Amino acid sequence: MRSSDTSMIQRCAIVVIGRVQGVGFRFFTKETADMYGISGWVRNCFNGNVEVEAQGNEELLRQFIKEIKKGPMFGHVSDLKTKDIKIIAHENEFKIRY
Repeated sequence: MRSSDTSMIQRCAIVVIGRVQGVGFRFFTKETADMYGISGWVRNCFNGNVEVEAQGNEELLRQFIKEIKKGPMFGHVSDLKTKDIKIIAHENEFKIRY
């Protein structure tokens, strides 16, 4: 796929609910994103949820979401909400935000 071809690229905002803070969830999410070639970011929210923006190939993004639904060993995802959002051009890495 050419870098200018965004027809198969998708970006979504994700809210992860459950026991997802203090269990390595952000690091797990970054590691998973790197494995699937997903760009974007992850951060903890004040209400105990984790917020993610993820962008990548449609199929790989679907697999990434499936993996983060499982969460890290000591975490527990009780719900995960996704919403398609606008693609950010030239984003090429996944970051943990603090």
